[in-house]
Amino acid sequence: MNQGNKNNENTQKIKEEIEEVVSEAQVSYHTLSAPTVGKKHEWKQRGNSIECHSCESPHGFRVKPGYQMCGIDERGMPVIKQIYNN
Repeated sequence: MNQGNKNNENTQKIKEEIEEVVSEAQVSYHTLSAPTVGKKHEWKQRGNSIECHSCESPHGFRVKPGYQMCGIDERGMPVIKQIYNN
């Protein structure tokens, strides 16, 4: 048996083992709620991170040092202001 056939057999064996281990019954799926667009978010700033704490799926963003969240606008988005120059 040449090296190419042996590699193909090993590859096929590995694929079969993976398929056996990861069967449909063993896979669990996480479902997310509806998109967060239009939802009222509860924004909080921690250091340079601004995070939403009211949605099922965590999300947020970072701001540069020297910027601070100072409120929420009419669309429910954080208002960021510069509090000092770097």
